[in-house]
Amino acid sequence: MKTTLSEPLLAGTLLEDEIRLETRAIEEGVIRYRDLVNMAIRRGDGAGLKPAERLLAHWFEVVSHLIQTELDDFRAGRPGVGRTIAGPVLSCLPAQSLAVIVMHTCTSACMDPSRTEENRIVRLASSVGSAVYAEIHARMARRIKVTIRHRNGRDREYGLQSLMLSRFRRATPARVNWYAKKHLADPLVSIVSRTQAGATLIRCLIEGASDRDYSEAFSPAFEREFVRRKGKTHGVLRLSARAMSLINEGHERRQYLRPRYLPMIVPPYRWSETAQGGYVHIRTPLLSKPTQEQKIALAQADLSGVYDAIDALGGVAWRIDAWLLGVVRRLADSGGGVAGIPCASDAELPPQPATADPIAIRAWKAEREKIHGVNARRRADRCAFHQTMSVADLMLDRERVYFPHMLDFRGRAFAVPPHLNFQGDDLRRSLMRFAEARAPGPNGARWLAINAANAWKRGGLDKLPYPERIEWVMDHLENMRRCGRDPLSDEWWMGANKPMRFLSLCRAMVDPEAAAHVWTEIDGTCNGLQHYSAMARDARGAEAVNLVASSRPRSVYKDVAEAVTPRVRRDAASGDPNAIEVLPLLATEAVEIIKQTVMTTVYGVTEVGAHEQIRDQLHERAPEGRDLFEASRYLSRIVLDSMGDVCRGARSIMDWIRACAKVHTDHDQVVSWTSPMGLPVVQPYRNRSAMEVKTCLQSIDLVRLDKPASPKAGKQRDAAAPCVVHSVDASHLAAVAVRCRERKISFGSRYDCFATHAADMDALARIVPEEFVRLHRRPILEDLHREWCANIPEADFPDPPEPGDFDLDQVMDSTYAFS
Repeated sequence: MKTTLSEPLLAGTLLEDEIRLETRAIEEGVIRYRDLVNMAIRRGDGAGLKPAERLLAHWFEVVSHLIQTELDDFRAGRPGVGRTIAGPVLSCLPAQSLAVIVMHTCTSACMDPSRTEENRIVRLASSVGSAVYAEIHARMARRIKVTIRHRNGRDREYGLQSLMLSRFRRATPARVNWYAKKHLADPLVSIVSRTQAGATLIRCLIEGASDRDYSEAFSPAFEREFVRRKGKTHGVLRLSARAMSLINEGHERRQYLRPRYLPMIVPPYRWSETAQGGYVHIRTPLLSKPTQEQKIALAQADLSGVYDAIDALGGVAWRIDAWLLGVVRRLADSGGGVAGIPCASDAELPPQPATADPIAIRAWKAEREKIHGVNARRRADRCAFHQTMSVADLMLDRERVYFPHMLDFRGRAFAVPPHLNFQGDDLRRSLMRFAEARAPGPNGARWLAINAANAWKRGGLDKLPYPERIEWVMDHLENMRRCGRDPLSDEWWMGANKPMRFLSLCRAMVDPEAAAHVWTEIDGTCNGLQHYSAMARDARGAEAVNLVASSRPRSVYKDVAEAVTPRVRRDAASGDPNAIEVLPLLATEAVEIIKQTVMTTVYGVTEVGAHEQIRDQLHERAPEGRDLFEASRYLSRIVLDSMGDVCRGARSIMDWIRACAKVHTDHDQVVSWTSPMGLPVVQPYRNRSAMEVKTCLQSIDLVRLDKPASPKAGKQRDAAAPCVVHSVDASHLAAVAVRCRERKISFGSRYDCFATHAADMDALARIVPEEFVRLHRRPILEDLHREWCANIPEADFPDPPEPGDFDLDQVMDSTYAFS
């Protein structure tokens, strides 16, 4: 006898709510995808969407061949309908470019059912011809140079084509041709030639485009119909039913691939060899956009360590801070523009000057353009802010929310929900608090004070010893309590470097419940350099990044600045004009000028990138109008050289990895290795596996299945050292996450930041260096060398650099290695 349930098995459970939320996320993703598709079709860009682009690639060779035959017939003088009119125009462009133009224009027009009038063949021929004219005009403009004088009095030469295309927010054939008539000496203007050229290309498209495989009988993808309108018969071009079906099937598949990922209200499913983890109902990626090679390597690897880490990160329970969310809402309603909340309104444009003075007009236009840029950024910020607020409101009443994680190809972990998670900016991170309550206790109160000083940060407060940071908090305790009680009446907290974070800690000073849920964190000192120094056993580098015990925190930026300044001073004394120019700026702000370059050196900044960073820093501090190009190039070289002196071990490892990467590319191989946590890492940088055919307005990628893409040698070499150190710090974070789960400690992470309850920070502050030391006890460089030699046995890889004499045990005695 059968028994039936009176209601669904999951009725009234959190799991039912979770499935409902995920279903809603999928539906919203479908709606968003369809809106984007419809917008692209309405503006005439439908052929640029992936489902249609697949058809264009299918037609390309045949249509190009027919157009080339037409061009050959014209040049040979063979007769043909309209050939003498269209031929001189079409001969200005290669057949491949003409094929792209006609395929894009006609497919985009035929995809929009509301544009049947534009699909009349005569009008469509004019549109195709107009696009041909635009491409010819753009190529004519490419050969013309224009000199423009800037406000600083310097002349600069530009290509007319770049000026033409940058003149419009969205370039169209009509706009390009209008610009060409004003600025080219001999533009194309004949309506007859334009229409006949378009008609010839449409004929080639109709004869060549098939909606079936070319091994089967030809089935035209474009059909001509004749319709009666207002007593007249018109020819109309349409996509065949099968071609439209292929495009729509592509959209049907793609629309489900991008749901609006939300936090979960039940713990994410755990990963294993036989089961996919993460969301219940939505496919959760383990890696973001892995290459085919990495997929194969993953299938053959033991990923148990990877699964443990990603489960540990995703299994932490969070809540939305209702009190802080209310503060954010009230500040946003009052106009925003403070504490990371975007302005609710656009900035006003400057009034047009009454004078006709060209200098004043030019300055007004430049200021107006600047304001337009500010307003565009404000609109983007408002959109992102409203998305964050909508997710926060949706999750506000949930006692526990969870964030499934995924990895990038190097193993760095990221929360899947994009709009609100612990890895966002100051505002988004501060809205998160731990779901579990843990009263801070005396030691926890100390960590709350240290974190408050770190969040204020101004004046180098976060670089002081712990007792001085705590003393600052005690001196300002009454201010913090006032802000924690009524932040809208006392705005002192807005002066913090991280205002929302600082305000949440002010609240913890007056509300025990808030203190029991707020997170505290520690982070590494220039973490990439810490890993390099440990791998190299570099004592001087380790000291610069606080891996050695000291009474005060060390600053590697200050150490490099102290190495740079004497060299510049000596060069200035010997009469070097570049040194003379930068020396006054270094005298007051040396650390600020070089900080970004030092920070990014370990992540592969090139000489060009370092030059641009230094130039930007100098321009912010030098009088307006001064040309600092050569001076910034000079200083960037000094900074990179000094960086190598201070952190010699890091430089030796980066040079070694770069040399090994060159061996890989010399053998036509991409650089790959296994990270310490067991993740196969494969650098994805290859030359394009597709031949790109471009016009000034459209392009098409033709995948070359018969020839695998070669490694992009320069990118493989430049990225290898940064990617290796990223995989090492990802492995460190993974080990810390697993240890915290074993100890039942709530844990949050953001790159090299490690967070937990104030009550558990003493334990975390011990776990982090322990796992750092355990990681670097492994022969990481020797393992890399051994794996690379095994992967390419015929290659001659250089030996790893000899280690220094730094004792890893010193890390355990350092107070400020992670602080």
